[in-house]
Amino acid sequence: MSWMNANMMRSIMDVDGYRDIDTFVETGTADAATACNMLSVFEFVVTIELSKELFEKNKRNFASLYPRLMMLNGDSAEMLWTFHHGMEPEVDKPCVFFLDAHKCALYEGLTAENDFPLWKELDIIKERPYADLVIVDDVHAFDRKRDSDGYGFWDGVTPKAIADRLDRVRHAAVYRDQFCVFRNVKEPVTA
Repeated sequence: MSWMNANMMRSIMDVDGYRDIDTFVETGTADAATACNMLSVFEFVVTIELSKELFEKNKRNFASLYPRLMMLNGDSAEMLWTFHHGMEPEVDKPCVFFLDAHKCALYEGLTAENDFPLWKELDIIKERPYADLVIVDDVHAFDRKRDSDGYGFWDGVTPKAIADRLDRVRHAAVYRDQFCVFRNVKEPVTA
């Protein structure tokens, strides 16, 4: 689990067509460091945390940042599905998705079923018609088996597997410990 600061994000977004994205969606809030850092880059930040304990702690600590910072508690894949189906107008446009919800088993009471939601998250983002920027955190753990650090289910997670899963890839690159996928707009189907 790493974090993203404002300068790192600006460097990544310095690609034509991505500088104007004003909404950041993070899965895996943890201590909310990334979400808070992103408030200096984006107009609106959404962060999703599975752990009720971490969610409540962050909600207390950062309540003053609402409404620019929306903190949600729940399964990241389910929340992203809700966004994709138009329930949140803030994400009904191109967004930056920072996928970092993959160390859940370290939190007591959480199950292996929601320990590694990356593939589900990518499948939901894939359906979005927008030129989103998708950033998958923790490249250092790609293609690893569970270890003592709690990283697990990374077998088969590679930059190629992620890009293939998302499709419509305009450009993809590793930046520090993040794999960044710049997606093209979905072309309308013509009859």
